Amino acid sequence: MPNAWAYFEYEYLRCTPIDGTTNVSVVYNTDAVTANKTHNSTTLIIPETVSDGSTTYTVTEIGYQGFRNISNITQFVLPNTLTKIGYKAFAQCTNLGNNSEGAITIPASVTHIGARAFFGHSSNLKHVFLEPSTPPVFFNENNTSDPLKVSDVFYVHTLVTFHIPGGSLNNYKNNAQWEGGDFHDPKNIDLSYFDANGLRYKTLSDDPKNVSVEVINILESTTTITIPSTVKSSKDGKTYTVTKIANEAFRSTSAGKDVEHIKF
Repeated sequence: MPNAWAYFEYEYLRCTPIDGTTNVSVVYNTDAVTANKTHNSTTLIIPETVSDGSTTYTVTEIGYQGFRNISNITQFVLPNTLTKIGYKAFAQCTNLGNNSEGAITIPASVTHIGARAFFGHSSNLKHVFLEPSTPPVFFNENNTSDPLKVSDVFYVHTLVTFHIPGGSLNNYKNNAQWEGGDFHDPKNIDLSYFDANGLRYKTLSDDPKNVSVEVINILESTTTITIPSTVKSSKDGKTYTVTKIANEAFRSTSAGKDVEHIKF
């Protein structure tokens, strides 16, 4: 279990090592005050690893109420190392899903999700991509699992479409905790584009050996644009290589009028 008294700070996160491992549970560091620890983007990427001095830790848990009540974030990108999403982890994130995707991806590694983890999100969250073939177990604040239902985790679950891996429909429909979920094939969403970190990307190839995208627009006013080498889509959970900037991508856009620097 995490030791609440032994933690370290990493950028905008507070990280608590899990006893006997090099894994950590993370929460948003609301006490961060220095410029390099604040997070001003509407997208928050939770990293797969963090470091404390010379030691590297793997992020496996979102802690108790870890990102609760962060109203400016519309998109959370969860790490593929994550196994547990804590009690009320994203509760009252009132703008979650308030973007063109209206989606969040639960990585395949996740085995447990806490009660009320997604309570209080806006009705803009319309799609949840569930990558686990085996339905994650819901648990209470006291770590018991019965008799929790999907409605105890996603308060407005009737407005949410759950996209699940092929061949796993019966796993979810026959699971008592997930009873009442609206399960669909992920092909129901337009995967030809997605937004991340204030930029819009167009999918060029989803071939597993050559996944790539091009930057086609800027969505948020900023003085500096950073073009990443790779970017993760919240729509299908894939990591794409950024290989191109489209013709006139930043020309005559209201969000791009303040741009002074572009970093690659």
